[in-house]
Amino acid sequence: MYNVNLFFIPHAGGSAMGYMNFSMFLNKQIRPLPLELAGRGKRISEKCFYDAGLCAKDLFEKNYNLFKEGRYAFFGHSLGTIIAYELSKIIHDNNFPEPEHMFLSGRPAPCEKVKSAFDNMSELNDDDFIAKFSAASALPEQILNNKEILNMILPVLRADISMAESYSSGCKSYKMPCDISVFYGKQDELFSEKDACTWRKCTDNNCNEYGFDGSHFYYNNPVNKKKLCEIINSILIKNI
Repeated sequence: MYNVNLFFIPHAGGSAMGYMNFSMFLNKQIRPLPLELAGRGKRISEKCFYDAGLCAKDLFEKNYNLFKEGRYAFFGHSLGTIIAYELSKIIHDNNFPEPEHMFLSGRPAPCEKVKSAFDNMSELNDDDFIAKFSAASALPEQILNNKEILNMILPVLRADISMAESYSSGCKSYKMPCDISVFYGKQDELFSEKDACTWRKCTDNNCNEYGFDGSHFYYNNPVNKKKLCEIINSILIKNI
């Protein structure tokens, strides 16, 4: 019997279904629910979004019955963190039950102007575009090493990077009403412990940071994934 829903929001170029294997380490009272973005997975025939706010609005409209139930948390990685943040704002503005916890990974807080390895990528040709991802270890190796998959997700990647490049928001205008846990890879070239601390500005509640050995996709290591899920379990089950 599930007592709390955990909504997963994917990274750039990713599908939320890629997070379903977290379920092997999650407590049985936690139901993993991937929120699929337009242009991938079961929504592959839909046009991708280029605006994080509109993307979040779309997720709210397609899943509002689940949010109305309450008893839920978010997990967002990289691009997924800003979509989760925007979605939390929309939920708040609609007076729905708010998330009990935010698990955020791999990207600084929205209020931070941080120079990124992915700045000004929109005009790059396909080869240089992919080379940027490869150099920063910003895509899982199983994707980078598969040209067929790369060609298939390239339009999604370009849309997602445009979404990230054009995004701007301020934590002063909205602070999340719950505790935050921020995860990062200690060898991540895109996101450091210092960046993780920026999320403290986005809530008046507790914000804790957790570092793991590894790069941007540190959680693909089964040991890290198990430890990460143990943290999630300890927080969500404690609140039940």
